[in-house]
Amino acid sequence: MKPITPTCPKCGYDQSGEIATWESQCPLEGRCPECGFDFVWADVMDPVPKCETSSWIA
Repeated sequence: MKPITPTCPKCGYDQSGEIATWESQCPLEGRCPECGFDFVWADVMDPVPKCETSSWIA
């Protein structure tokens, strides 16, 4: 399995440098230092789109 490079969802800027500054815990939300886009770290760390449960429940 290929490791995921954490990138900004908007501009694609590599967020590895930001992650390297975390010492004891990671924040839930972040801001790209390149473009200023606010994002949720869970989306950056697991970029696979999630389907909405309402689309598969009849």
